[in-house]
Amino acid sequence: RALMDYGFRELNLYKICAETIDPLKSTALMEKLGMVREGVFRKHTRDPQGNWADLYWYAALNPHET
Repeated sequence: RALMDYGFRELNLYKICAETIDPLKSTALMEKLGMVREGVFRKHTRDPQGNWADLYWYAALNPHET
């Protein structure tokens, strides 16, 4: 959370994005940080075992923007 705050306050970022293939732990963490799921790319990438995996895309907008 501190890195996101730094990005928004000090670097004046408009949007911070993250992606994962883990539909449980990582997506829960992103949601806990206030990020919103913007999409799922079905069978978009390969997992460490070489199987096709869905890619979950999350983002947070700068809350200080008007």
